[in-house]
Order: sequence, then C-alpha cells, then structure tokens
Amino acid sequence: MNKNTTGHIIHTRPLTADELLNIRDEDIAYDSDNPPTTAAFWEGAVMKVGDRVIGTTRTRGPQKAPRKVATSIRLSQEVVEYFKATGTGWQTKLDEALREYVHSHPMQ
Repeated sequence: MNKNTTGHIIHTRPLTADELLNIRDEDIAYDSDNPPTTAAFWEGAVMKVGDRVIGTTRTRGPQKAPRKVATSIRLSQEVVEYFKATGTGWQTKLDEALREYVHSHPMQ
C-alpha cells in the first residue's frame, strides 16, 4: 500500500522482476522534494531502530597495492576448523602459515 499526496491509500501489488527490469528511467516520477540520491549521499549514513544504531554504510577503500589473489582451494575440514577457531583474520593466519612453509622449503 502507498499513500498518494492526498493521503488516500492506494492498494498496489509488488512488481515482478521482469516488470522492474522493464521500467525506463523516464517513466519514473521523481518527487521534487525527494530527489534521487547518489552513493556519495549515503557515505557515513547510520541505520537505527529507535535510538539504537544497528549498522553503518562504511566501505573499504580501494586497495593501495593488491597483493593477494582470489582463488578457490580445497582444504581438509580439520585445517579449516583449526584456523577458523582462531577467530577473526583466520584466512590471513592461514596465508601466513603457508607463506612460512614456502620460505622454509625452497623449490629445487
């Protein structure tokens, strides 16, 4: 349900995914008192329920110098559970353990 500008309730149905994808920008009526926003507008926004903060919109900045490669690897359950049990940063700890192994076992 939506309220129009006269305060009357208009009963509407949710749009399907196809209907949403077919909406053209020029078909969207923007309220001049509520113009579209940009990502910069939401920078640092805070989400609240009542007076309680439940989240923020902060984001990570771009990597200064990407030093890691995203990959998929199959590990034993025992190894994954061990590193996950160490808490936050477990993937970094796993990377450090593998890097230590590489440095102590040079290829011949």
